[in-house]
Amino acid sequence: MLNRTNFSRRKFLKANGAAVALPFLHSMPGVFGAGSKVAKPSKKLAIMYIPNGIVRRCFFPGEEQGELPGFVGGFNADKSKNQKRKQNTPGIYPLELTPTMQPLKDHTKDVTLITGLDRTFKNGQDVHAQGASCYLTSLSPVQAAEQGVKHPNGRSLDQVIGDKVGHTTAFNTLEISCNGFTAGKESIYFDNIS
Repeated sequence: MLNRTNFSRRKFLKANGAAVALPFLHSMPGVFGAGSKVAKPSKKLAIMYIPNGIVRRCFFPGEEQGELPGFVGGFNADKSKNQKRKQNTPGIYPLELTPTMQPLKDHTKDVTLITGLDRTFKNGQDVHAQGASCYLTSLSPVQAAEQGVKHPNGRSLDQVIGDKVGHTTAFNTLEISCNGFTAGKESIYFDNIS
């Protein structure tokens, strides 16, 4: 472990590798010189896909005191799931934090919670694979092929936003995956949340 007296950017990069260090370079004192002015941080967008779902009442304001709905998929599906949810009229509202989301309280001006997005299942692939492969485009791989759109499924939400605010960074968008990309189908259907 490096101590403060011998800490330098070079030692940090050697010890941890450039990939790990890059997000932290702007926070290191002296990286840009003593008199240099650091530019305003670029805008960032993080979109997370949670394939196995979440306990809604922990994350969705107004549902934290509600009865926990039963299993909502498969043959024994809870068909009343929509009645158990707090129905919101579409619009822009102040962010209310549930107890689970309280760690974000100092960052509410930087957080936008978008809920209620849905799409109709299209035949052609497994429902789980389709959920991931069309998460940000609402266009399944089968629909993309029918329309002559090359995979991954045309323009995605992060790419559209990146075109507007990504001009201050080296890359408009940056996609990260944990897969080794050895199976073509697996990569197309599960690694592209587009």
